[in-house]
Amino acid sequence: MIVGPRALHLFASAATAGVILACMESPSMADTPSPPIRLTVDRHDGLVDVTLVGQEISKDRYHYVLEVTGASRSRLAANYVGTRERQIVNRTRFPDKAPWTLSFRITDAEDRLVYSRDIRDH
Repeated sequence: MIVGPRALHLFASAATAGVILACMESPSMADTPSPPIRLTVDRHDGLVDVTLVGQEISKDRYHYVLEVTGASRSRLAANYVGTRERQIVNRTRFPDKAPWTLSFRITDAEDRLVYSRDIRDH
């Protein structure tokens, strides 16, 4: 089958349009909003300090789970409703003895995953 220049032009135009559309539809990391609760982890003096800071300014309700597994297991599950100001939602501390894994999940009022992060000791 021989393809003429008009068919090649139409194919190239369609392919270019598909690439442009795909770029417009897939959000970049810069477009991704920050999570409603920020997780900070600080390792010092043989300890791991975990702080959750509420950042959501709307009155939306979120459910979060913070779980640490290692030599033992600790799990915190709670709800958070945004306020006008940032606020510390929770602080916890545990020994920095490997191996450990910290898992943090946030879901919205309809139980849709909003944010997820896993941190390991190494």
